[in-house]
Amino acid sequence: MSIDAIAYVKTLPPGAVYRPARALLFVIAENTFNDTGECRVGQRVLVAEADIPERTLRRYLHRLESDGMIARRLRARAGGGRLPDCLTLCGFLAWLKATRPERAGSKPAKVAGSALGNAAKLAGSDETKPANRWPDQTGQQVAASIENPVLESRTDSPLAPQSGGKKDCSDLEEGGRDAPRDLVSKLRSEGRNVLVVECLVAPVLANKRLRVGSGADRLAVLRSICDEASDLNREQLGRVAQLLLKENGGTLDPGTVRSRIGDVRTNGLMIPIRKGTADWAAWRDYFRRTSPDEGQLMDRYDSWQVPAMWPPARNDSAVTP
Repeated sequence: MSIDAIAYVKTLPPGAVYRPARALLFVIAENTFNDTGECRVGQRVLVAEADIPERTLRRYLHRLESDGMIARRLRARAGGGRLPDCLTLCGFLAWLKATRPERAGSKPAKVAGSALGNAAKLAGSDETKPANRWPDQTGQQVAASIENPVLESRTDSPLAPQSGGKKDCSDLEEGGRDAPRDLVSKLRSEGRNVLVVECLVAPVLANKRLRVGSGADRLAVLRSICDEASDLNREQLGRVAQLLLKENGGTLDPGTVRSRIGDVRTNGLMIPIRKGTADWAAWRDYFRRTSPDEGQLMDRYDSWQVPAMWPPARNDSAVTP
């Protein structure tokens, strides 16, 4: 079971996933591997765990594939015959490397071939790396080089460091070409809103076509995004990320990001209001007239969520509930 894949599916906005197939998407996430992002269970397992007919399963898989939620790859045995299709959650590996780099699987780093022969390697030559030793059948100590599977050797990923090794935090302040994973780690270490970092900042940084800010302003722009979107819920953050990913590419300036956040905040979604403000008083009077139960429940809390399309405290509003 992949807890990270389930968490990734939860970050997807509800409107982006075909609602009847959402339960199937969670079943696929449960059987997804972190190292490859693939789910290789057969249709019988998916039918049993999702509790749906086989014909419905095929229809849901086709719908998820057409919506860009999953990718399917046919597999066949070497001696002939079919294997279960390989299902991949689109965007999962990029999200995992941006938010949880310590859990993202990676292949061992490749070591250039040594000029030493096999006999020298088995003898534990000084030119070889230190390795664990264990006795063979004759009782003689032998050595074998064991690579660390956590080492990151790929550089084609948008979230992999551009120059090997982890950078110091001071490099981030100087505005160098920082890897997205370092920027995300920096924001999380500063105590920024975790929901904003995982649902908005990480997907945007994982996109190769987009670049948030430039030079020394990059980290400052990300900080302003976290502060600006700190009051948005998971669904609103997913919608903002979708709007930004639809940009043609290039560098995203703070004005564009701020504009997209404002569009989502005032596009019929829910916004939070605080007790003691003019909006709070206007909505409380409205609820007392139309829904007394909700008005009484509202008085028990210090904040409440209301539709953004009709702020009754503003006289210029042309839309009324």
